[in-house]
Amino acid sequence: MFCPKCGTQNDDSARFCEKCGNALVTEQATTQSDSVVAEKPIESPVQQTTHPEVEAPVTQSPEFQQPPAQPPIQPQVQPPVPGKGMGIAGMVLGIISIVFFCVFYISLPCGIVGLILSIISNSKAKQENAKNGMAVAGIICSAIGLAVCIFFYILVIAGIVSGVNSSSDTFRNGNNFNFDF
Repeated sequence: MFCPKCGTQNDDSARFCEKCGNALVTEQATTQSDSVVAEKPIESPVQQTTHPEVEAPVTQSPEFQQPPAQPPIQPQVQPPVPGKGMGIAGMVLGIISIVFFCVFYISLPCGIVGLILSIISNSKAKQENAKNGMAVAGIICSAIGLAVCIFFYILVIAGIVSGVNSSSDTFRNGNNFNFDF
């Protein structure tokens, strides 16, 4: 059976066109509808039942070209970097070490633990030939935090020692106050 709308050949048992989806009128349906029309008395030409799908000339409509089916785009999943979690932890501890450089009991342990975690993470990544930027950042931040902490406390100790020496000299001389005008 041919579709009256697009002219595509369809199965004889099909009720709709495979190509355009138009309702197909079977011979049985047309003979039944013709017999119904013939049994009805025709009162006026306006009330006469017509089937425009059947009476319309068969014309070929331009085929709708669907783009060729492409496989769905699969996201590229990169394998996990070994030791990435330790690298992140080392970087966070290194940043804490930098921020709290003047608090000795926070800065020094955070810097040491951050440096150790970052070095372990970096060595695991190198064994797998992977790059771990977090581990490198952790090594740098922890090293800077430790250096700043140690430098700060060297200055503090030097200031205390020089302050003690200058105050002991003042007390040896017998003056507690030096007013030089």
